[in-house]
Amino acid sequence: MMNLEIFLKSGEQILIEDFKELNYVVDGSHKKIKDDFSKLSIHNGITYNFMGTSQFSIKGSEISHLKLVKVEHKS
Repeated sequence: MMNLEIFLKSGEQILIEDFKELNYVVDGSHKKIKDDFSKLSIHNGITYNFMGTSQFSIKGSEISHLKLVKVEHKS
């Protein structure tokens, strides 16, 4: 399981537990990212939709950076 931490320019942090995917539209093309943010470039005018146990949508202009963290299952 992966958790996603979204760090906002305002200083707030948003946690998306059990992160599944990120969806957004750029130049008319729908994009979907599930686990590799290495080629993701955050654009100010694009709305990003983060999905997990909760869903969060936000404009790129408000995002500082993202952190994807693998969560170990406790047995």
